[in-house]
Amino acid sequence: MPANSANFTGTGIDTDGTISSYSWVKIAGPAAGTIATANAATTTVANLVQGVYQFQLTVTDNNGAIGKDTVQVIVNKAVNLAPIANAGLNNAITLPINSTSLTGTGTDTDGTISSYAWVKIAGPAAGTIINPATATTTLTSLVQGVYQFQLIVTDNYGAIGKDTVQVTVNEAVNINQIPVANAGADINIVLPSNTVQLTGTGIDSDGVIISYNWSVISGPAGFIFSSPLLSNTRIDSLFQGVYDVELTVKDNLGAIAKDTVTITVSAPRLSNISSNEFKVYPNPVRDIATLEINTLNTHTNLSVSIFDESGKLVLYNEFVTATSYTQRKLNMTSFSNGFYILNVRFDDGKMYSKRIFKYGER
Repeated sequence: MPANSANFTGTGIDTDGTISSYSWVKIAGPAAGTIATANAATTTVANLVQGVYQFQLTVTDNNGAIGKDTVQVIVNKAVNLAPIANAGLNNAITLPINSTSLTGTGTDTDGTISSYAWVKIAGPAAGTIINPATATTTLTSLVQGVYQFQLIVTDNYGAIGKDTVQVTVNEAVNINQIPVANAGADINIVLPSNTVQLTGTGIDSDGVIISYNWSVISGPAGFIFSSPLLSNTRIDSLFQGVYDVELTVKDNLGAIAKDTVTITVSAPRLSNISSNEFKVYPNPVRDIATLEINTLNTHTNLSVSIFDESGKLVLYNEFVTATSYTQRKLNMTSFSNGFYILNVRFDDGKMYSKRIFKYGER
């Protein structure tokens, strides 16, 4: 099987005459089986099933004498080819991911696949096969280690095929989060005050801050830090100008973060007279001019205007001061070269003017 037919080639010999007829008949075996041409020396038997058959050939000569002979046909059970299992490709995952899919297949060249079965044959005790009786399934609750899972496929005749897939679960990779540095709010002081207290902080969401370091990245020389390696420090001996002071924090895994605080040190008040006053520098100016204003009150309504030589208004700004000392930046980069009049009007109605010269290309 599955071959189910056989060819018979019979002969008859008569030494003193001739063979006048042939006759085939089944004398033993299963009921199935059909003789195609029973009265011919050569014939075919079809529709055979598994079993042992005996077919008899009878020959008759011209004088009515007969001779007989028997042939045996054995029909064997079909040879079942084992199916082929494919458990898929080896794969790897990294914790905290602890689940993955298994995609298996089964093929049977002489039948059909009747069942699938997944089993764990090696690896940690943890791990669950969600649907072990399906070709495709999911693994959950895996832990670090190397697993081997076997797929067993069974065909419609009970033959089986096996294949194994390996799943590697790697240890979680610790990705260090960058800390956060905070150097505090910007600070303004007026000479002769020349000392500032700096209060910094460092936050690390997945560890601890192990070091602090304060440094001046721009500004006049001559300053002195009291404790530059602490979160809180004092900076002394400041001079007129703008200092950019940087705080660097480092966490326990070596990641660093930085933040900058700006310290503006202004010159002493322009005079000892108790009045509203201002100054502007540098003058001449190439691009950005700094306007410093001293007011009698902390909350003062001010307006700043700049006119060119023809009397055209080229800049206007109104604001309210928060302290008695205010600093503003005037961007004159786009102005044409030449003289300009800067007016500052205070809330007492008085207005003060200064002449500014702009130079350099726009």
